[in-house]
Amino acid sequence: KDEAFKKIVNSAQINLPDGAGVVWAIKKIFGLNIENITGVDFMLDLVKVAKEKSLRIGLIGGRDDLAVKTLECLHKIHPTLSGWGMDGPEVEVQNYPAAAGSTMLYLFSTHKQDRDKLQITNDQIEEIADKIIKEKTGILFVAMGFPKQEYFIDLLRKQLTMNKYEDPIVLMAVGGSFDYISGRVPRAPQWMRNMGLEWLFRLI
Repeated sequence: KDEAFKKIVNSAQINLPDGAGVVWAIKKIFGLNIENITGVDFMLDLVKVAKEKSLRIGLIGGRDDLAVKTLECLHKIHPTLSGWGMDGPEVEVQNYPAAAGSTMLYLFSTHKQDRDKLQITNDQIEEIADKIIKEKTGILFVAMGFPKQEYFIDLLRKQLTMNKYEDPIVLMAVGGSFDYISGRVPRAPQWMRNMGLEWLFRLI
């Protein structure tokens, strides 16, 4: 029902059926049997590709150096992997003026007592885009949670286009993947994942 968010999702080149509910709905509505592809599993597959292809990765999201800690865990799996990580704002979208074509994203803090209103400005987006370009990033993983990460990626994609960045790059929203990879949050047992019950484990 959110037209701005719908437009962003539909403009993505790839959308993953991440979750048993999505798989069930697609089967019920369209009669299609598809496989559940979790964001964290797909991210790990892409990291392996990055290592094999010598692509630099970037990680944005979380607090307290979560992205950096996640990168350290990935290095233990793939010692030759190269990349960088940085914290992301813990915020929720308040208003996104996509229709006006603005590059201003209004955000609202969820963890400060005073709940100060925050704004990601053009300068901040440009700074992140410049880092992506400077680091020659091939794959960027954004873990800000739904729907912040999708809005953020949309702004970043527009900024990279404005900067005339022509190198191929993957921009992927990965939700809580950093928590799982870093070990901060335990993941459901494999048997529960196989049965499509990972959501139940997370709920409990």
